Amino acid sequence: MSFRVLLALILSLSLAASLTACGSSDSCVENAIEQRACGVNNAGLEKRACILGEWTEWFACEEQGGDCTSGQTEQQACGINGNGTESRTCV
Repeated sequence: MSFRVLLALILSLSLAASLTACGSSDSCVENAIEQRACGVNNAGLEKRACILGEWTEWFACEEQGGDCTSGQTEQQACGINGNGTESRTCV
């Protein structure tokens, strides 16, 4: 095998390897954190981290605002002598 053919083969293999690495959707910047919406009405967050250049699995969804059912309403007394009423609705 001539030197030119060998060099061309090495370059093409090297290029193919670098294209595969660059085109990988799992590659990431070390210690980066990615997050996305999750849970009821997408009100929570789930996260994953980049470790050794690869994304971990998504961590459990962290719900925001406590446990409630969408549309659920709570009421409680408020104001002077508790004569008023305040309410909150889960979204």
